[in-house]
Amino acid sequence: MQKKNGDAVDSTLKYTQKQKVEDFDVTVNGKLFNNGNVEADVETEYKKQGIVLIVKGGLLAGEDTKEVDADESKESKIFRDSAGFELKYSHKHFKGTVGGDFKRKNVKKFNVSGATDYEGFFVGGSASFNTEKGYKPSSYSWGLGYSKGDFTTILESEESNKFKIAVRQDLNKDLSGAVEFKHDLKKKESNFATGVQYKIDGAQTLKVKVDDAQKVNLGYIVDVSKDLKTLVHLETNLKTLSGTPSPAKVSLGFVYEPK
Repeated sequence: MQKKNGDAVDSTLKYTQKQKVEDFDVTVNGKLFNNGNVEADVETEYKKQGIVLIVKGGLLAGEDTKEVDADESKESKIFRDSAGFELKYSHKHFKGTVGGDFKRKNVKKFNVSGATDYEGFFVGGSASFNTEKGYKPSSYSWGLGYSKGDFTTILESEESNKFKIAVRQDLNKDLSGAVEFKHDLKKKESNFATGVQYKIDGAQTLKVKVDDAQKVNLGYIVDVSKDLKTLVHLETNLKTLSGTPSPAKVSLGFVYEPK
């Protein structure tokens, strides 16, 4: 979803069409934002013996120019185009991914990741590189965890100074709960949050997340039909709930995926 400055309510209409052509799965995505911008992308996926190759490309067109690169004309109505690839490999307990983003026929960003699991334990890591600034990793992360039945716990680290611990428990087939603790060694800041997810029925799901700063995120998902979903997201802060203007932000989205 995309926010238009000054709007209290955001809205997005998304259209997805999937088609299989011989050994290729082709997916076309289109988005229409409430500020008139249009985003479109095409993704082609090829699977063979544990190897998955994904090639994708897209563009974002409209009047907004805040995402225009400095070397591009700010008068252009097409202010972001992209292309990239992703190569995935999986075999028994190992999964690996190599990917890249292109700009003017050059690889602009490059990323690599890998993960392995055994008897409920899993560990993995990833690194990203910006080739315009050299081949030293621009960001990296690692994580490990354990999952058994309805219980999952994860420890993640980003660039050796940000850590996150999360625990999730499925209480029954409709209700699950989670707690999350984050700490930034560099900024010496911590954050604690808890959340629940409840399936009201086969078509409705409610998600609620509250952190120690009294920030509340509420998500409501409705399967209108087998092809159409409606998503409503509310974000507010209980500390400033009575403030003017209202600190509440509402996002409304629609996802249409013909089956």
